[in-house]
Amino acid sequence: MNNSLTSAFAKTVAALFFSATPLLANPTNPTKPASFDASVYITKTNKIKLAVDKTPVESVSIRLREVGQSNYLFTQQVGKRQTQARLQLNVDDLPGGTYELEISSASGASIVKQVQLGTATPVAAPQRLVAIN
Repeated sequence: MNNSLTSAFAKTVAALFFSATPLLANPTNPTKPASFDASVYITKTNKIKLAVDKTPVESVSIRLREVGQSNYLFTQQVGKRQTQARLQLNVDDLPGGTYELEISSASGASIVKQVQLGTATPVAAPQRLVAIN
């Protein structure tokens, strides 16, 4: 009985060691959990809806720019004390192309999503010909 107790203890200690190994992999610079989370989706009317939930630790920036360009077409700052932001972006006036939506914190954590804008070409309905001879 003593032997099985020692064996169970050894397995528990080994399990704790191996599960904690990733936490100890970089003890001098441990990774911080992100201070925000974001979700993005497109509505039926082709608007971009964005929801940001964050901790009141640091501010978060929301920016939209065309890929390959340095100027931002849209910027919004979510303040340090604000814990939520809900936005709807109207992109109807933007030309077709590839854009980047970037949500980033002051500490450098970021989420980047690519947005494709294009215009669908209308497909003409086939004309039906009915003839009587």
